[in-house]
Amino acid sequence: MNNYSLDLAYVEINSEKYLNVISYQEKLSLSSLPEIALEFLVEKKINIDEILYAKAAFVKNNLKITGFIGQVKQVTCSEKYYNYSVGLQHEVYQLNENKKSRVFSNATINDLIHTLFSKQGIAYDLRLNAAYGQEKIFHQYQETDWNFLSRHLERHGIYYYFDYSEDGKIVFIDDKSLHQSLTDKVFISNDFAENRSRQCLILNESVFIVPNQVIVQSYNPLNAEQLLTATIQVTDHGHSDHYHYIAGAGSQEELERLGNVYAQSFGCLRHTYTLCGEIINAYPGKLINVIEQGDGKAPQKYLIYAMKVCGKQKATTLIQNEEVSPIYECSLYLIPADIQYRSKMSSTVPNIAGFIHASAHGSCDSEYAHLDDFGYYEVTLRANYEKPTPFKARKVEVFAGKNYGMHFPIKVGTELLVGFIHGYPESPIIIGSGYNSDHVNVVNSQNSYDHIIRSESGSEIRLSDQAGSAGFEISHPGYSLKVTTSRES
Repeated sequence: MNNYSLDLAYVEINSEKYLNVISYQEKLSLSSLPEIALEFLVEKKINIDEILYAKAAFVKNNLKITGFIGQVKQVTCSEKYYNYSVGLQHEVYQLNENKKSRVFSNATINDLIHTLFSKQGIAYDLRLNAAYGQEKIFHQYQETDWNFLSRHLERHGIYYYFDYSEDGKIVFIDDKSLHQSLTDKVFISNDFAENRSRQCLILNESVFIVPNQVIVQSYNPLNAEQLLTATIQVTDHGHSDHYHYIAGAGSQEELERLGNVYAQSFGCLRHTYTLCGEIINAYPGKLINVIEQGDGKAPQKYLIYAMKVCGKQKATTLIQNEEVSPIYECSLYLIPADIQYRSKMSSTVPNIAGFIHASAHGSCDSEYAHLDDFGYYEVTLRANYEKPTPFKARKVEVFAGKNYGMHFPIKVGTELLVGFIHGYPESPIIIGSGYNSDHVNVVNSQNSYDHIIRSESGSEIRLSDQAGSAGFEISHPGYSLKVTTSRES
């Protein structure tokens, strides 16, 4: 069942075939961009600038991996041929090129995927069991589209793979039951019979230390009675606890769901397997059946979560100076199919230090910024953002508590300073408002001794420390109550 014929691999660049591929390496894994490097020979020198970003395909064993050339290097040359190395990148890499800042409000993770991929014309498939509700804010802050999306996929427990049976389409998935079998065949491992005509498939296993449990916490101002806490077991074999703060969980139910995702990201790779040999047309995201020779057990089903391929072959039409022995080595990294895979939360989460300039936002029929029943204002961020998208944020007050406190309403267009709790981009909070050239301070060099509270209608409380006439004044246009003091001589 394991006998395969290996076809010679070749590469296409701008629809031109380069048949003399002499080596290739592939690194593929769930929730990682593929890494494919090729070396090939040509008789004439190539203008490497012309093939950079060129559409390309790597073809081997009737499997076609498409993308574009993301790296080109001339390795060496001789009198007979030139040796080039190229890196083949999937079109998803386009989302990893530009850094930007922008805000999406009242959107789902499905909306986010659609927006980012449809803009680039990249085909994708959503295979999701869970229903993902709207988030108040997705905040991309000085990061690439891909990092921005990846960190939210990891948070929600959505992972992805590239389906090379469908021309490399990216598949987003969130449940182990949605993986499809690669083949009905059974891979037989550890069969060391002397009459085998080919290399035996070797199945090895590994085990790693992971925490016993994770303890996650979150705080939601709209459910402020208590700090949300959940404890989720990772394994019976661990000896440690792992504490983690999850920002922005809206409820206990949501915290437990996010905590389970976090725990599974540790536990899924605690016990892994490696299948090595001449295995073709396999790739991460697919299920395979493996039986270990002589153990008497039924075939075990595994999920391929990663793979490495190393190939070496003779040039097809050119005579090489050195003798070449063809090599094809494939290692599949597996977990049992009944284990739920989750990707590690390894994407960089921007930490926003300090504050960002913002503006108070409101409707055209009111001069006051929109304020909801929970005390959240609508604001838009300024500077280096694609377009002003309003989102909700609460405002810090110098005096606040149950049934007491103070608050001064904000008008549309007022300059605000917005900070982020723990520096997390999706946890905005209004720190205060600021004066600028359009909104001049009520205290300036002419009355620097005054302490003033003034409304736009002209109502004013003034506390003055002016020498000789210190005192206070409460006034409104047409009305005034003034008390001053003077030092007796």
